[in-house]
Amino acid sequence: MARQVLFGLFLIPPMVVVQPATAEVTGYLKTLWFDTKTLVEPDEDVSLGVNRARLTWRESIREASLLVSYDLEWQFGSYLASSQYDLQRLLQPDPYWDIQGQWQRSRHQLVKNGVYRAYLTIPVGPVDMRMGRQQLNWSRTFLWSSFDRFNPYNPLQLEPEERQGVDAVQFIWNFNGHSAEVVGVGKDDDVSGNKNAWGLRYRGNFKSTDLDVMLADFGSTRSVGVAAAGQLGSAGFRVELTQNWSDKLKLGTSSRNYQDLVFSVDYTFANNTTIIGEALYRGDGSSSPEFYDYQDYLSASRTDLAKRYLGVVVRRGFEPIARLDASILYNVEDESLALIPSLIYSPGEYEDLQLRAGVQIFNGQRNSEFGSLENLAFIELQWFY
Repeated sequence: MARQVLFGLFLIPPMVVVQPATAEVTGYLKTLWFDTKTLVEPDEDVSLGVNRARLTWRESIREASLLVSYDLEWQFGSYLASSQYDLQRLLQPDPYWDIQGQWQRSRHQLVKNGVYRAYLTIPVGPVDMRMGRQQLNWSRTFLWSSFDRFNPYNPLQLEPEERQGVDAVQFIWNFNGHSAEVVGVGKDDDVSGNKNAWGLRYRGNFKSTDLDVMLADFGSTRSVGVAAAGQLGSAGFRVELTQNWSDKLKLGTSSRNYQDLVFSVDYTFANNTTIIGEALYRGDGSSSPEFYDYQDYLSASRTDLAKRYLGVVVRRGFEPIARLDASILYNVEDESLALIPSLIYSPGEYEDLQLRAGVQIFNGQRNSEFGSLENLAFIELQWFY
């Protein structure tokens, strides 16, 4: 109960001093449908439809600002009755602030609502304090990251723009083109062993290269790392390197201490085509599929299973009406492959309407990471307002 009270306190000031002229209301309506087979035994042919209405309210009160983003969602389909869905619900950690709810739940249907983002930003001298449910994206790279562990991005997720939020207090100090951040993240300390997390990050630059230094305790892993982003001739480069200390020994590994390295190169051609190449070394990953940590993967606490990966992303713009995105992910350890093309189309006279369709195609041995997945097709219609 104390957590709900604490969350409600930071909403009181803007509710008391209302200035409607500064408010901005945006959002979207979305319907997404996909069809695939489950990963968890027994294999099941499943489908799921997701219909979501999102309302985002931004309010400025003198120098402070408030953002609240609310979702109303209706899901239906056979996936809700699958063993994989039940397992993922069991493994998914509870949020620190309980600001979600279910209106109706049946075997093939779920109606739920909740707060997607809600945070208040207040200047405290030269420092901005942000408190609430927010996104903490510390990544410099595109597909994988050794820095971005508070709410990591998975290159296989169907909604690339959606990121799991965290309940945190963040302090940001911007000075002379540099910045320093301190963040504390609340986690529900339940049977899964989640612990509160914190992090420090400095962002600066040296000549034409941006530099990051990070020190963090992500709950079960402590990390210190450096990152850089700059130019190699006409191409851009990004790199992240961390030394990590884990509370638990992963199966198939010999030490709790390990290193992560991500290296990325990107180049944009004159015809509005961007190519990105990325390599990942994950020190606590496994060299053998028999030791893959599927429990952490299904709980979304990690986004990869093996030690070494290669990835290529191609983005081709046909502005203003369409864009083609295609990603290739290669697991070097088990030689499995994922191909993820999608096409985004926006009619010229209806630029707020967006149609996205794509597939995920997997290849490899049955016990490999991508070979164990079933092909997936999806289609999405979204209207922004």
